Amino acid sequence: KRGVDFSVLAVDLHGLFLIVGVVDADLYLSALTGQIFRRNLLTVQIIGQLYNDLVFDEITHKTANKIEIALDFLNRNYSHSDLKISEVAKMTGMSEKHFRRVFYDVYKKKPHEFLKDIRLNRAEQLLLNTSKPISDIAIRCGFSDVYSFSHCFKRNFGISPKAYRKM
Repeated sequence: KRGVDFSVLAVDLHGLFLIVGVVDADLYLSALTGQIFRRNLLTVQIIGQLYNDLVFDEITHKTANKIEIALDFLNRNYSHSDLKISEVAKMTGMSEKHFRRVFYDVYKKKPHEFLKDIRLNRAEQLLLNTSKPISDIAIRCGFSDVYSFSHCFKRNFGISPKAYRKM
């Protein structure tokens, strides 16, 4: 049998520790070089860390799927003026608070801001590409009335919908 070169083993394990996120790799290495029987414990710890990473990735994947479903729902239903973020959260199976937090983490916008942007972008397209009355565009894009639409549009674009259309 060949002897174990602990210096090579230590370098390899140190790299592995860094990959799996062991906080104090040197402490683990010193224990390993002196006491080989601890390798079983270390192996169990590494497997445990890898398992936790896998579970975390799966939770993240599931959450991403839920947010994707919510986004699709918002894009299909933005025209409903009575659309509530609480309903979207419920549809994803998340609490409203958790949904808002996760949505913000992903898009760096609150869900209602995202919905407002969808509505305003669609209204912008309709203003530029159709001759529909502004009041119709407001209702079609999910605003409860032309006044709230005009106020929101002007706040976002710096100009009224009527003036924007004339540009």
